[in-house]
Amino acid sequence: MVTPVDAKKPSGGSIFQKLPRLSTSVWLLIIFALVLVAAVPMITAYIDATSQQALLRDRLSKLQAQYAGLQKQITPQGALATQINQLKSEVEAARLVYGNACDGVETSQDLINMAWQYDVTITSLLANPVTIKIQGKEYPCISYVLNMRGQVANFQNYLIEVGNKFPSSRPAAVSIQPSGEGGTLDQATLTVWIICNQ
Repeated sequence: MVTPVDAKKPSGGSIFQKLPRLSTSVWLLIIFALVLVAAVPMITAYIDATSQQALLRDRLSKLQAQYAGLQKQITPQGALATQINQLKSEVEAARLVYGNACDGVETSQDLINMAWQYDVTITSLLANPVTIKIQGKEYPCISYVLNMRGQVANFQNYLIEVGNKFPSSRPAAVSIQPSGEGGTLDQATLTVWIICNQ
């Protein structure tokens, strides 16, 4: 009996020869489907990136507006810090000018010395500690009651000098009695409050 000899299949050939035989339209459909499968993720990623860019642009514009607003605020704050420093220096200068107004002996001596400069004679001086209310807050001060003799113009100049020497002072009461006779001195009673520097 004759045994059949298996015919060897041809080896080699192109990949297209190994693929099943399909019509051209089916192959085009398959290629279109593969392109579509590959393109859909890219298109989706592009759309997502575009929307994220729009959000980032919107955020950037808001941040730029906030930055511009902050830039406008920086200048007034810098000016405010300068004003605060200037006020601090003015306070320190004022403290050096009038010292501690609650030192009754020294302040009384200053008041007497200023009177001599303006040809005013102090006949009596009375100093009492009191409190003064300014804008709802109480401050300690000393009330100086001065009885003096001189001329009306000199009394006025004396009060101006007291205000220059003691910036925290304020006249509480002024009583001037002009002399009725020629050649005699006028009399005045001045009450001056000087706020304590504490």
